[in-house]
Order: sequence, then structure tokens, then C-alpha cells
Amino acid sequence: MILTRRNWLTRAAIGWFAILKSLRADDCLELRNVHPRVLITPELVREMARKVRGPYAAEYKILLETARLGPQGMENRERIPGAFVEAGLAYLIERELGHDGRPYAEQILQLWRQPEYQKPGLAHHFGWNGLLYDWIYDAMTPTERAQFGELLGEWVATWWNTGEVNIPKEGWWYNQHWGPGHLDVPNHRVALTAKLFMSAAALGNGGKFDDALRVYLRSFLLKYQSDGIPALEQMGGIWSESNGHGAYGPLLTVPLGMEAARTVFGIDAFQSCPENGFAREYMLGVVHSMMPHNLKVAYIDDSQSGYPEHQARIAPLLASHFHDPIAKWLSDTALERSWLHTSRVPADDVWPRIAFMPEGQESRSPRQIGLAKAHLFRGAGHVYMRSAWDDPNSTWAFFGAGPSYASHSRDDEGHFLITRRGHLVNRSGGAGHNDNCYYSGGSLVYNVATIYHPGEKMRRTQHNENDGGMLRYIYTHGFPMERGHITGYLHEDAIATYVSADLTRAYWAEKTKEVTRQFLYLRGAQECFVIFDRVESTKAEYPKVWFLHIPSEPRVSGTASVQVPGHVVSYDGGECVWAGSLAGDTGSFATGQSWMLMQTLAPSPVRITKRGGPGHDFWGHPHNPAAQYNHVIDIDGKQDPAFRMPPLSPWRLEAEPVTQQERDYFLHVLYLSDQEPSNLRPATQIEADGRVGARISLGARTATVLFDLTGPAGAKLTVTERDQPIFDTELPKNLD
Repeated sequence: MILTRRNWLTRAAIGWFAILKSLRADDCLELRNVHPRVLITPELVREMARKVRGPYAAEYKILLETARLGPQGMENRERIPGAFVEAGLAYLIERELGHDGRPYAEQILQLWRQPEYQKPGLAHHFGWNGLLYDWIYDAMTPTERAQFGELLGEWVATWWNTGEVNIPKEGWWYNQHWGPGHLDVPNHRVALTAKLFMSAAALGNGGKFDDALRVYLRSFLLKYQSDGIPALEQMGGIWSESNGHGAYGPLLTVPLGMEAARTVFGIDAFQSCPENGFAREYMLGVVHSMMPHNLKVAYIDDSQSGYPEHQARIAPLLASHFHDPIAKWLSDTALERSWLHTSRVPADDVWPRIAFMPEGQESRSPRQIGLAKAHLFRGAGHVYMRSAWDDPNSTWAFFGAGPSYASHSRDDEGHFLITRRGHLVNRSGGAGHNDNCYYSGGSLVYNVATIYHPGEKMRRTQHNENDGGMLRYIYTHGFPMERGHITGYLHEDAIATYVSADLTRAYWAEKTKEVTRQFLYLRGAQECFVIFDRVESTKAEYPKVWFLHIPSEPRVSGTASVQVPGHVVSYDGGECVWAGSLAGDTGSFATGQSWMLMQTLAPSPVRITKRGGPGHDFWGHPHNPAAQYNHVIDIDGKQDPAFRMPPLSPWRLEAEPVTQQERDYFLHVLYLSDQEPSNLRPATQIEADGRVGARISLGARTATVLFDLTGPAGAKLTVTERDQPIFDTELPKNLD
């Protein structure tokens, strides 16, 4: 029997315990007596055999060369083993082609027969062992099926103290519950995908642990439908902790788990996924987050910049479900650029293409399909925008404000990034852990506004200090937690992308009445960004500081007050100019240089401080007396090289009102230029009808934007070209 979501809704009425008791093994497995049945089915084996005779013959040769190496790196628990999956796939395909596939299966079995592998889960990489047990099932003797099946069953029964899936809905957003890509012990908790592989593969051969396998399959089936699928649909295509913890596992293991649920239970969460759900937005999340100058995914949230390796591995699977030409393009690009080449084997990782990529799937880039130049990911509260696709010299930006779904979501609501030919506005950089780094474990690493209350105690105070920033929800429960949310969004490919957000609940209520941010990207021959913040504190004496992290030392006009020569200088207003940079990053194929000019139109008067350079690049909040040092030492008093991992922005700008009042407005205009700015016409601050804004000259275009001072964050944008209106509208105050 296939238990569909409709069946689930019907059965839900009789209660959880009754369902568990009433389900038979037949209810849990569509292909109970057929192997393979986890990810790969007999029908898919036949399809693979047809593909490798034709268009995938060259890639199949690569797979066979890899498989002949035998399993590699099994002792490294932190990495996916090499030539392991390939050996199992080679066995299946060679057998289907009428060849002798047993030598490939024997390479795995010889490993499992060793004394050190006679442990629960077969010692290492438990989840991958479960998958391979299913794929080489026919190569094992009945004795081996029972022997190895019982070891898999013992791990399912005992790991995390139960064979039952008993996590609440919020647990389905946590990377360690789905499992890291290595599917081994480190940072692996409930092990949703690993146990699904193992239980579905070994059911009927689990010996004294066979009942535990049934319990796992039954509970997974029920909880996946009641909590798992809704959680993924709510979150959308951006993983809850972005690409950092996502690339550690879930961006690979979640789609594989979903596919295993389809082949085992017949539940297709791909086809039932709404347009803004996880599976359907996944590819959009990948390509929109890739920076044009080097095609790496941007350094966002608990993330590091890097190539989308796991996403490229999953692309063939998504292409098979959605016939997505962008998925084929990403997979092709990864193969061409050797993103899937590892030190464990000498060849590229091609097995997902052979297994899942549809024969004849068209490959088209985002530009070729006419993909919009911006996208709002509602679940995550992320907006990505750019000037062009498939152009390494183009402009790209990110803005984020959304709920906290999981423990490693960082304190970054309202944060934004801008690149062109490299980084122009970046996060401070480094990869300090949120447990032991006072700086990157908090808010100051981001481009945010702070309100400093001297009595605020940040959660986990023993590991964090008062940085004036946002509430910290690390290792708490009750997710999702409101931290900020997008309130308005508008996109016109040729004109602008606009987003507004209410960030008030990201800050401690004792110091904060309101924080909103509006972010406007104006496209054209001359481009700029406009950022408007309304920041109101509960008391005027709580200082407000606006932070911007940049990759090179800025030149600032205005009267200077030198505090630390070469490192800390304050100015009475003025314009700031700096050069873009790779910030220590690699792999750029952009040409030329980009610059940025920043005008601060509000507050007025304003004090602008540039701070940075060696010894001052991770400085604490300027109003916290206990934070006046460079934060490159961890809580054990050691220098951690991870703190300086690129892309690194060693300078920052701080804008602060000179006079203290409860409510302040920050209005900044950031111009982009392909040469050092010297003749740009600056923006002019304007006020009208209870609004404040700017009139901005952008070559042949002039843009006028006016922001509401109170109430819901609203604005009006008017754009003229050669004095003729081409755009005139009130910008949205809410999402449709």
C-alpha cells in the first residue's frame, strides 16, 4: 500500500499511537521484496544502462575508473567516502548490461567482512553503508544479508537512544537532524536520512532489530507527512542556516532523503511542492546566491563563500523531477569547472548525473531562459538582485530579514551585501564559531544598525559580549522565532528592486521601540543603492551606530579627528570612496575595477568613523568599554586562523548622530562606478509631504525617492529619463 498525503489526513483522525499499531510492514514499503529500492529502482537501473550506452558513455567510463579504486577515505568520518557509491552503482549497471558486476560489489563486501567493521552500522559512514547494502543486496549471500542487516538494524535502534522519529516540527529545520553529508557520527543527531536509508534497505534482514527498523519507517512516514514536508514548504528554497550549515549536509541529505521517501513509500514531495517550497525554490536559491565574479555562493548567515558543490550534486535529481534546464546548466558548469573533484579520487563525481539526469535534458543558463534579475524567498526573508545574468562584471546584491528557523541562524536581520567585479560591501569576514568568538558570533560582523544599552546581557554571556546588536537565539527552542520580516517588495528588471523590512523584534525590547530598513537598488547605465533606516530607542542616551564593512581603506572627506593614526579616524560628515576587492577570495574571472561612493544624507549632523587595518579589523562596539580590543582571540585565549578566513573586509565605516534623541533616521546613497569617483553628481536630500528622501542623478536618468517617516515603511519612487517619466509609483507596504 502507498500511503499518500490524503491517506494520512484520513488516518490522522484515529491518532498517532493507533496509526503506529495499525500499520503493517506492507504499509511502509512499496517495494518490500525488491532491491534496489532506496533512491535507485529496477526501472531506473534499466534507464541508466540505456544512458551509458549513449550520451553518458564518457561519464560512465569515469565512474568505472573511480569504482575500480575501491572505497577511499572510509576512515575519515568528516568526509563523504570516495569510490564507494560509484562501486555500488557500477555493480547495478554492469549487471544490467550483461557484464560481470560482481567485482565492484566485492570491493565493498571485502571491507564489510573485516573484523573492524563488525560494529553497529558497519563502523563508518552508516548512512552510505545502508544505501550500498540495498544496491548490492543481490551480491550478498543470505548469511551476509542477515549479518550486515542486523548490524545496520542495531545502529538504527540504538543511535540517539531510539529507533523512533520523535522530533517536533522545528527539528526538521535543523541540519544535524537530517545529517551531514558524510552520514557518519560527527555532528549527527536524529539521522533522518541515514536511518531511512538503513531501515528501508535492511528491513526483513534486521534480525533482532527488525522491529526497530519497522518503528523507524512507520514513525518517519507519519512525521515526515505531518511535520517534515510542511516544514520544508514553509522554509522554502533557502536552507534555515544558509549555505554554511546547509553545505555541511542538508543541501545534499534533505533532497536525497526526499527521494528515498518517494522510492520507498511512494510519497512524492517534489511534485506536491508549492512554487515557494523547498524543492521548487532550491535551484533558484542556488543561482541567485552565486556571485557573478566567481560563481561562488555568497558569504551569508552561518556560511562561508564557496562553490555550490552539494547543490550541483543534487541538480540532476531536481532536473529529473522538474525538467529544469537551469539544473542541467549548473550540473554542466560544475563538471566543466571541476567543482566536484576531490582529493580522495582523481576524477569528477559524476554518479548523480548518471543516476538521475534525464536523457536529453536541455541545458540553459539563467540568462538564456530569461530568469528575473531578482527574487524574494519568502520563507527565509532573503532577496537577491543583480544587473545581469551570465556577466562576471555585473552588479549583485543581497538583503535579508526573516525568522530564525534553527540554532545557527546568525544575528544579521537587515544585513546586505553588494558585489561588482569583487566585493564592495561585505560582511567583516572570518569564520569564527558562534560559541567562542565574541565578534563573528554576534552582530558586529554584519552591516546593521545597533542600539547600545549598557545593561543589556547577551544570551550565553560567557561566550558573547554586549555589541549593541540583536537578540541571540543560539541553542534555544521554539522555532521559528520572529526576528524581522519583509514588509514590501517590488521588482522591475529595467528599473529597480525594492525591499522593506520591520526589524524591531530582532532587538531587545528594553532598548528598542522601532527599527525598519528600506533597501532600493536602482539599475541603469549609472547604478546606486539607497538605504533608509528608522531607528527609535527607548531612551535618547542609548547611542545608535550604523555599520558598513568594506574590503579596502576608504577615503573620507570632511574635517578629520585622528584617534589612532592609520587605523581610526572620525570625520564631521563627508563622502566616502573605496575600491572593490576580492577580499582574499579566489577564482574571479571578472575584468577591470569597481569603486563605490557613499553619501550620508541623514542623520545631520553626523560623525563618520573609519576603523580598520591590522590590529583594528575586528574591533568591538565603540560604546562598550569592555570591548575596546581586536577580537582575534577565542575564549581559550588562542588565535584562531578561522577568524581571518576570506572573503575578509578589514575596514568598516560607522555613522553616528552627533546629537542624541530617541528617534533617528539614517539615509545613505551608495554609487557604483567603474573608475575612481571624481565627477559623480551627488544626491540631494529632499523633504515633502512628511517624507524624507533623495533626488539622485544617474546619467540620463534622475531618480526621486521619498520615504515615510512614521507608520508602515512606505515610499514613493519616480524615475525620469531625459526628463521623460518612465516610472512613478508608491512602493508596496505589504506583501501580496
